[in-house]
Amino acid sequence: MNVKLAAQVLSHSVASALSVYVAAQRIECTAIDTARFVKNMDTLFDTMNYRNHPKKELC
Repeated sequence: MNVKLAAQVLSHSVASALSVYVAAQRIECTAIDTARFVKNMDTLFDTMNYRNHPKKELC
């Protein structure tokens, strides 16, 4: 699995969709654990993907 595909699968949108389906009782309530995992992986990916460039002085 490449990084782009992993980022799409482990996204906030997927976590939200799973949560909505659990709330609507369309899937088993144990899927909420999967939704939490996906949300945590999305947050971790976003954190690790962040770049903080040193600021250059203007003068």
